[in-house]
Amino acid sequence: MLEPNKAETYLEELAFLQQTKIRIAERQNVLSKLLRRLVLSVTNDELMAFRNFYARFRYLLSKMDSSAAEQRNLDAFRRWVKEGDDKKLTEKAILQGVFLMKSLVVSLSEKEPPGDAKNWEDVPDKLEKHFSVNPGKGD
Repeated sequence: MLEPNKAETYLEELAFLQQTKIRIAERQNVLSKLLRRLVLSVTNDELMAFRNFYARFRYLLSKMDSSAAEQRNLDAFRRWVKEGDDKKLTEKAILQGVFLMKSLVVSLSEKEPPGDAKNWEDVPDKLEKHFSVNPGKGD
């Protein structure tokens, strides 16, 4: 659904967003734009009966091979981005948003997920325990 070079571009933008020191509100705005751009880039106008963002987002979720919990998390992220609630606008929320966007990009890309991906699905507190604000370069 998402070409590898486009996926790499999104992942680079997310890595930058994760490490930058710009204001949290600006980072949330960038996340919002990235989500919109991603959803629009992988949904085809010809397949869409309704062309608003929410319809495209729901269509995208229906085509993904993800658990109900993952889909609920992504939908909660979409709502958080849309609402822009200042009370919920924290560094932790930004990092969780980046994490969700990265997982969305990886699941939409043509690249195969890591072999142990299924082992991490139900790990509690994986974000807090295994997610670094200063990630390595990766593969």
